[in-house]
Amino acid sequence: MTISKTIVAPVAALALAFSLVACGGNTQSASTEPEQETQTTAADESAETQKIGEYLIVINTEGYGQVSFTHKDENFGYGDQGITHADAGDTIAMSAKPSDDSWKFVKWTKDGEDFLTTADIIVTVDGDATYAAVFEAVE
Repeated sequence: MTISKTIVAPVAALALAFSLVACGGNTQSASTEPEQETQTTAADESAETQKIGEYLIVINTEGYGQVSFTHKDENFGYGDQGITHADAGDTIAMSAKPSDDSWKFVKWTKDGEDFLTTADIIVTVDGDATYAAVFEAVE
């Protein structure tokens, strides 16, 4: 018995379509070529090993003033708040200044408690903390 090519080709295509549907549409085939290895650059390794500090330090203002801080030689300019991560023993230098002459610096608080009364301070990190520079209107 001779089977015509015009019948075999559509049947083979139908069988292939059925196998694709049965496999969930996965068309990957086994290959005898080895998989290519991806190369990791030094920048990739550095990004993977870079560690965020252990503690969260939040710096805010109360009243009309600004704060700046320096941590690990990186200076964060004046604004009304700041956030950084730091490890135990790190030092953070903070500075507070009124936004204009109608306000004055009063004190720093740490976690809601009175802390220091000088505008420029250096703190040593010993855990999560929220600092606030408190300003009040000049009378």
